Order: sequence, then C-alpha cells, then structure tokens
Amino acid sequence: MNPCIVYLAQNSERDTQYGRDSRSMLEQSLDLLYEHYNDRFRHPVLIFHEGDFKEADQLAVARDRSEIRFEEIHFEVPDFLPLEEVPDTWQGFHPYGMGHRHMIRFYSIQLFDILRDLGFDFYFRMDDDSFLHSPIEYDLFEFMERGGYDYGYRVDVRDGVDVCRGFGETVHAYLVSEGIEPQFFYEHLKRQSLLGATTRRGVNGFKNLVKRALMAIDPERSYGLWHYAPVPASRDRLRYDRWGYYNNFHITRVDFWHRPEVQSFLRHMDRIGGGYKYRWNDLILQSTAVQIFLPKRKVYKFTDWTYEHATIKDETLFFGGIYPGRDDADGTAVRRFKTRYGKTRTAQTR
Repeated sequence: MNPCIVYLAQNSERDTQYGRDSRSMLEQSLDLLYEHYNDRFRHPVLIFHEGDFKEADQLAVARDRSEIRFEEIHFEVPDFLPLEEVPDTWQGFHPYGMGHRHMIRFYSIQLFDILRDLGFDFYFRMDDDSFLHSPIEYDLFEFMERGGYDYGYRVDVRDGVDVCRGFGETVHAYLVSEGIEPQFFYEHLKRQSLLGATTRRGVNGFKNLVKRALMAIDPERSYGLWHYAPVPASRDRLRYDRWGYYNNFHITRVDFWHRPEVQSFLRHMDRIGGGYKYRWNDLILQSTAVQIFLPKRKVYKFTDWTYEHATIKDETLFFGGIYPGRDDADGTAVRRFKTRYGKTRTAQTR
C-alpha cells in the first residue's frame, strides 16, 4: 500500500470566495494534522496549487516536514464544454466563481488519474479549513485495508437544493439507460408521491404498495387496488434527497475510481458539465458514485475523533461546523467553537 494525504490550496491572505486567510488556515490545518496524526505515521502530504506557492513559500509551509511536497496544477474548462455555456460566476444561494468549479472537477474527476500516475493507491483529503482536534493513534489506511473498506468519511450531510437541481433525475436516466442496478442509491431517490405526500394519489399509491406486499406474503388473498387517473409529470417526479458525504475529509482506494463502470459514469457526468453550469459539486457526485457502485459493507463512517470543517463568512457560521468525536465530545476545541458560534454544527447526521 502506498497512501498519501491530499490538499488543494491557495497562497492567499484573502481568498476571493470567502475573504479568509487561506495560507494561515492551511498552516493551522497542517500543524493539527501532524500533532494529532502524521507525526506518528509520516504519510506523504501532497499540496496541489496553481503556481502561487513559490519556493520560499513552500519551505515556510513545510517547515522541515519532509513528507510535504507541492504539486503544481493548472485548471481550465474542458475542451468539450462550450465556453458560452459556462457562466463566469454561478449564481445561487451564494455565488461561486470559476476557481471553485475547477475544484469540483479536480476532486470528482481529475484527482484519481493524477494519483495513479504518481504511484499512490490510497489517499485521504483535507482542506485548508479541515482541522483534526483529536489524537488518532491508529493508521487510517491500515484500518481501511483490514476492514475491506473502499470509502470512508467522517460526516454525512444533506446538501442544498440549489446545487442539486436536476442532478438526481440525470443520474437516474443514466442508470436506466445503462441497465445498472445501483447498490443503494435508490434509497436516496424516490417517487415524490411515496414520500408522505398528502395528495389522494400519494396516499392511495402508498396503500397499494402495502396491499401488494401483503399479497406477496399470502398469494391466495387478494386486495382491491385503488385506481386513479394519471397526474401531470410534475406531480409524480423523482425526488433526490441530496444525502451524501461531506467529502472535505474522505479516505478512499484509488483503484475503485478506475473501475470501468465507475469511470464511465464519471465521464458521462463530466461531459454534461454540471459542475461548471449548475454547480453539481464533488460532494454529490462522489457520494452518488459510492452509493451506486459500492455495497454498504465497503463504506465506513468514522465517529471516534473530533473534526472541524466550518465555512465562516462575516464571522457567521455559513455551513458545516465541528463534529465531536465519541471519545472527546466535550473537548476544548468543541467548547471553544460552541462559545464562538453558538452551536457545534449545521450539517445533519442521519
């Protein structure tokens, strides 16, 4: 096994998206990573950047931690996507520039090839605002290998409506067209009329499901099924529940992402250009790939250590938060965060 830890970072004291000091946050993230984990295990740490970390900056950030190396990368909108279809700024609940959308493609499409070409077979991701607040005294990669897991995460979350419009329906169309029966993605995509709808069609449809189940148990007994006229498609559409893995920390086996069926799915979604046009982000695309192609026994949720990933804007908690580990649920970092922002997290746990 040849694992690594991955960052995508900016050498900026005020980033264009949130106005935060990305360089200082990266240094804080690395300090906590080493204090609580990598001083013990010494995994390679790859920091991808767009050329803004010069040699002196790299030395200052690495601070003699020889495992840290910088990898320069350059982003552009893919050739197959007409530039006139890509807005300079995606406008939603919060506007996102081109840099953010390049990041989406990097983590959902490009990274797997890059790591394979560099010879790595396992990685975990950290962001410059990802902070480990608990000592992790076991090798995360060895834990995944021993358990037979291909994907691990720390936080699950329901993503926003505005970044998922049309996504679930698009994935469903692909599965139907390719004849793919997903492992458990359909738990996250259901007919709207079966999700507790109060319409007569929804209630009667649910009753019919129950009756059919009873008839399957006792075939000799029949039930009268409700019949109703078709309703407009807009009232019977699929509903994607937007539930996935908050992948600013995730750990995964690179080979999984190179399975032919996974690559076909990723390339299909990439060609649509949803990340650039609609901000279908790496969270939902990566989560969906896992839910389609991995059985649940191959997916693991860590709960033992405290993790922070909080998007702060104007000193207000915008999204995310701090997620207390079961072994230090009332640790110093948790209490400090709650004092400052009034709560520990905004992302939900299923």
